[in-house]
Amino acid sequence: MAEEPCTVCGERNPVRTQFCNFCGAYLGWDDEDAPTAPVVLSEPVRERVRTEQVPDEGETEPPAVSSSPSAPPPPPDATTRIQVPQHARGEHRDHRSPPPDGREVTSDDIDPDSALQAEILQREVVVTPGAAPGAVSVRVSNSSTIVEAYDVSVVHPPPWLVVTPGRLQLLPGTDEVVVVHLSIRPEDLVPVQRARLRLRVQGESAVPLRRDASVDLVIGAVAAPLELRLEPSTLRGRDSTTALFRVVVDNRRSNQAQFVQFTGHDPELAARFVFTPPELEVPPGTAVAARVRVDAALPDPGEQLTRTLTVSAFDGRQEHEVRGTFIQVATAPVEDPPVALRLDPSIVKVQNASAGHTSVILDNRRGTRPQLVSLTADDDEGLVELTVSPEQIEVPAGQSAMARVTIRAARPDGGQEVSRSITVTAWNGEDVSETRGQFVQSSSDRRPMARAALTTLGSAAIVLGSFQPWTTNPRGTGHQWSITNFDNFTGIEDQELTDALDQAGVHDLVDTLVSGGSIALLLGAVALFGLTGRTGRLTRIAALLCLLFVVAFLAALSVRAGVGVNGGAIVVLVGAVTAYIGGFLARRP
Repeated sequence: MAEEPCTVCGERNPVRTQFCNFCGAYLGWDDEDAPTAPVVLSEPVRERVRTEQVPDEGETEPPAVSSSPSAPPPPPDATTRIQVPQHARGEHRDHRSPPPDGREVTSDDIDPDSALQAEILQREVVVTPGAAPGAVSVRVSNSSTIVEAYDVSVVHPPPWLVVTPGRLQLLPGTDEVVVVHLSIRPEDLVPVQRARLRLRVQGESAVPLRRDASVDLVIGAVAAPLELRLEPSTLRGRDSTTALFRVVVDNRRSNQAQFVQFTGHDPELAARFVFTPPELEVPPGTAVAARVRVDAALPDPGEQLTRTLTVSAFDGRQEHEVRGTFIQVATAPVEDPPVALRLDPSIVKVQNASAGHTSVILDNRRGTRPQLVSLTADDDEGLVELTVSPEQIEVPAGQSAMARVTIRAARPDGGQEVSRSITVTAWNGEDVSETRGQFVQSSSDRRPMARAALTTLGSAAIVLGSFQPWTTNPRGTGHQWSITNFDNFTGIEDQELTDALDQAGVHDLVDTLVSGGSIALLLGAVALFGLTGRTGRLTRIAALLCLLFVVAFLAALSVRAGVGVNGGAIVVLVGAVTAYIGGFLARRP
């Protein structure tokens, strides 16, 4: 069984006992909210309390009390005196009756349990921030035999609650209703809630004379609508399909939480709204923001479109709206001309070579943006190998760039010139630009020089061989201009011819003219003279006749025993062949 210590003598008493079973002190006078520590009396004091005769007034001087440091100091009046009620001495009397000794009734003679009654006339009191104070009506009944004044106040009120206490003075046996006014400080926006509030009726002269009663304190709702605003309220986007806003839900004027759902629309129904989060709980007295993303198609290039946006927040009872503006500007497309091309040089000439080089200039000086260009090159006949380096190049706006083009083709025949057309193409992904050039190849003609050299060498060999012995005989006569044994070659007796020539005195001259060397020498001179012509025909005929003549001459001599070919004939034959080749080179292919 739970027990409570007496604050005067320290005796432990059952719970709900109003008077100490040992010393008779009142146990229920102190505040239930403030814990008390037991008062420990010394042994002499305890013995004195037990044996001392209590005067008729029921009061004795308080004994010395020692308490722990944590125990609260005893309250004035009744707590500083040891009161022994009548029933503690075996005497019982009514609280309205005067003391038996005939003295005046004091507050110490009043029984708190029956001398005071308090009743709250309502179950709850509603107090709304910013509104008129709420009133709590308390009926107070004075059942004692003395006139007593009572204060009615709130026990431990919250800091934001303003309490206007009530006060009344009652005659014995009367009751009256007193009103306590409750309000909330203007600077406090207290959230909607319900709490238990304890009111206390306290006698002024009799401290133990008090009563507590409870009432429900209800904080009323402040009917303040939500406020919405968009931040920023106007947003301008260039070439952008998206706008980002913040929708702020302001609940700072209300003391109750609001739960809202967002929606959005525009008059053209062309915008799409995305809220993050789509639903929002706004605590009382605060402002919370959500993010709004608006997507809308761009207007036509070069035009501006102003969209009116409406964002709504529904709190379950009404819909709150706020409007914003989304201005979209679409930049007009810049019609940049394609990159201009040119070859530098545009005509590439090479001689006795198979390769050439040129540069392609990419001109973007009229452009307002850089262009990435791909380059290719080809020719009309497909006979030229073209290489562009680099094949892809970025040309800055307002500037030029250059690439190198390498051209390769087979060399033409000697003495010829070939011109081939080439085309360089640039593509920037949208437009194609072209430029054309020429590749001219020429080869030096070495045939005239070879012809002159071979003809000259062949004629010189014929002349040189004409002065060399062509045949051998037993006598080994060396240089032979005459035709030995000509009779065998012509069928005429050479002796007769010799005699006739001797008689005429021209033997030596005729011998020279009819000799093989003189004929070869003449044909060699004719072959050399053929250089004056462009066709070389005369050279070829003279060389061919010389060749045939020497071959026939040697064939005729070969039937004669003891006659052999000597070096002179061979030199003449080689010279005739060489001269013929030189004449042949004069012919055009």
